[in-house]
Amino acid sequence: MVTQIPELYDCVQSPTWVTQHPNLVFIGVGVALVLLVFIMYQAYTQYIASRKPYWQVALEDLAAVNLPVSSSLVDEKRFYEGLTRVLKWYCGNRYGWFLSSKTDSELVTALTELGEVDELLEPLKACMRASIQVKFAKDLVSYEQATADKRSIVSFIERTIPIHS
Repeated sequence: MVTQIPELYDCVQSPTWVTQHPNLVFIGVGVALVLLVFIMYQAYTQYIASRKPYWQVALEDLAAVNLPVSSSLVDEKRFYEGLTRVLKWYCGNRYGWFLSSKTDSELVTALTELGEVDELLEPLKACMRASIQVKFAKDLVSYEQATADKRSIVSFIERTIPIHS
């Protein structure tokens, strides 16, 4: 004997909003997408507005590089590594160069080929020569020389800020 299964079609119905207003689903999805795009656009514009220009970040990073307190090779080496790191980062963002894997000598060569005024580049060349002497020849520089080197990099950055910034 086969048991009879009652029909269930009368119990299961589609929701009223689907059967009577099918376009309401598409309108709801459309409004949600428009809101999502608007929120993403607002977040992007706030992010762009809050970003600091690269030259300002470089100047702040230079301010964080501390002058060597003692005449120890470790302090001076750390100081000049900080100076060259910031200078390479700035030149990479300002001129589109990839300098992170370049040496200080190659940085001087790139700056020379830039065609900037010699009065702007001569202090930087002297700074890079002092950097090479401290890092590789293990020479010590005076406090005044370190201060002048830091000032020359700050001056270079300030004088090469793009006009439209």
